[in-house]
Amino acid sequence: MWTDTVRAWSWTRPTAGEVGTVLKAGLAAGLSFSVARVVTNVPNPLLAPATAIVTVHATAWTSLRVALQRSIAVVVGVIVALLIGDAVSLNGFTVAILVVVALGISVFVLRFSGGEANQLPITLLLVLAVVSYGQKSYGVGRAVDTIIGAAFGGLVALALPTSRLQEARSALTRLAAELADCLAMMGAGLQQPWSEKTTGTWEARAQRSRKQLARRAVDAVGSGRRAARWNYRDRRHLHDLERYDEVAPRLERISIGVAEIARALDETGARTPDGHVPTPKLGALVAALGTAVGAYERLLDHPDDNGALRAALQEVRICRAESEQGAIRRARLAIEGGARAVDPEADEWLSYGAVLEQADAIILDLERPIESA
Repeated sequence: MWTDTVRAWSWTRPTAGEVGTVLKAGLAAGLSFSVARVVTNVPNPLLAPATAIVTVHATAWTSLRVALQRSIAVVVGVIVALLIGDAVSLNGFTVAILVVVALGISVFVLRFSGGEANQLPITLLLVLAVVSYGQKSYGVGRAVDTIIGAAFGGLVALALPTSRLQEARSALTRLAAELADCLAMMGAGLQQPWSEKTTGTWEARAQRSRKQLARRAVDAVGSGRRAARWNYRDRRHLHDLERYDEVAPRLERISIGVAEIARALDETGARTPDGHVPTPKLGALVAALGTAVGAYERLLDHPDDNGALRAALQEVRICRAESEQGAIRRARLAIEGGARAVDPEADEWLSYGAVLEQADAIILDLERPIESA
């Protein structure tokens, strides 16, 4: 159990955009703190860097419209908290009322939704927690700190924007490479004796790719085309972002297929606790899928260079036909009733149909042309 948990939450290398956002948050926080200390009489204007951090992250990962909404929500939340900080005693009832009022302002007055709407009540509660333990006589100064922080956070994020093109390419490339490696690992493992312990490792890796890397890739691509219009680094690459928008959901579906293949194999491994004999045909099919996914990765930057992918898909179809023949033969043995006398593991091929089904779905996504190319 502990090993599976560690695998599921294992560390992945940060992207250049994530590193850049961290550094920009530090720059905005330092600048806003220094300016706020000079402009206001607050000895430690910590609300300025706190607001700058939130604004940098909002602007870095969202479109200008959403970033502006979140920045407004932060500023309004801080100002409201400062205005009522001396007058309201915090308890369960007052907290509930404050959240209702703050969220009502966000949704009904400002017409925000989603994370932008939640930003206002969350900021309100956080600031109330801060001012309740500090000096509350700096209300105006703290409001100015907030505005300074929001201004510097927005300016740093807009002056040093995260490249959606690079983020999308990096996330999609990492996802495709991981899926290819995962399939290659399973394919090689199936061609030698394998066990439930091995399949558990396969499934943990496949699920991690689906839950973490695929989600990160989809988020990185996200509203890239809309954001690029406000990003001088990406404005010339709208065509590439359109292609990434088209590829991202395909790779996400492929990640689900890989996870389902790993799950089916793990279920089979659970039925053979003493170990499983090699399954070379099925292993060849899974390995060939890995080669095809690896070739598909090249299309991200070279959409017209699909010769390697065509060759890989042809090999996948050959391996798929051989695996299907074996599955049908052994399934027929199980149906006829004499399977266990001939082959004690014949009935397990009924579950291998899931592997073939997922392989077909992956093939469909890989062979579909990229219309934006």
